[in-house]
Amino acid sequence: MNPELLQKTRVFWHELGHFVAQQYNQQYFGGLGTHHVIIRRQQQENQKIDFYGETVPIQPDGYQSTDTIKQPATMIASLVYGCFFQCRRYMLQWPACFGPRHTRVHGMDDYESVNRALTQCLPTPESRNLVTACIEEFFNQFQKLSEFDTLFKEDISAFISSEEDEITIQVDSLQSRFSKFMKTHEAFYVAFVTALQNIFRQYT
Repeated sequence: MNPELLQKTRVFWHELGHFVAQQYNQQYFGGLGTHHVIIRRQQQENQKIDFYGETVPIQPDGYQSTDTIKQPATMIASLVYGCFFQCRRYMLQWPACFGPRHTRVHGMDDYESVNRALTQCLPTPESRNLVTACIEEFFNQFQKLSEFDTLFKEDISAFISSEEDEITIQVDSLQSRFSKFMKTHEAFYVAFVTALQNIFRQYT
């Protein structure tokens, strides 16, 4: 497999994690779901090519990025789920792709968004540490789930084979391909969000 295809594969599985989480948030927690998924080629300062992804959520009318976070548990779960999927796919330990910007890991934007949510919504370092511990606990359980053995055997070439600088993946194609997995996995995600919600309820 050529290097660019390897990178697009990594991005696809990461973004699928975000997509799956946003679909569950829509189904169970009042979220609005995903508009589309993007995989984008970018040239770095050292002239190397890298790929980045974005799972674009459907936003409510009048949404501003500075709005108060109303559902921090679902927001945080969907943000970490990209790295959950990536770590599981490549047999990495948490938090291998989830770190601050200076680490240059591919989940640095997710990491910073989670930290902003924690700072805005929880009053003390102790309460924020409870969320961090919850994420790690569920990641350890996530690593043992058998449904991923089947998921990662899926042929995803149709999603990533384009040579365009930007690939747009429509929601209906992802829903159709991964509906069986999503049905199998949903109880785990709901339990994860519920555990996070219970922490936020203690402090808000």
